Amino acid sequence: MANFGVLMLFIFSAMFYVAMPNNLTLIPEQITFPHPLCRSQIALVNFACAMVPVLPMPQHPPPPADGNGHRHRHRRRHRHRHRHGSHETPEQRYCCEWLRQMDTLCVCEILYHLPPFLWKPNHKYTVVVDDECSVTFLCEGRQRL
Repeated sequence: MANFGVLMLFIFSAMFYVAMPNNLTLIPEQITFPHPLCRSQIALVNFACAMVPVLPMPQHPPPPADGNGHRHRHRRRHRHRHRHGSHETPEQRYCCEWLRQMDTLCVCEILYHLPPFLWKPNHKYTVVVDDECSVTFLCEGRQRL
């Protein structure tokens, strides 16, 4: 019975491979960009964002409440001077700066190599680095020749 399952898996995977469009097997060096600086822009953003963690950093718990009324009032006033929410790390700030410099044409050209439902209609692609930085790229749909 196990051999039959392996055989069926092989047949279905072969059918899937045959049905795959050829453009998914492109090597990155084979991709051509209409804009001459796309490769360098992509490399810079990749380098800048490589150190940004994929998962958000854990937030520190608030300090414990004190029984002393004076300190509690002072701490309350002090707390309102600071901005609430997450703080951007230097790595996130560096990534965001380079991501904002990225040319929309280069981003859309990369996404053009994705499956048709992702490039045919007009799309807005948003890259979220952290709570303080999100960059949106607007790509017009186009037909492949």
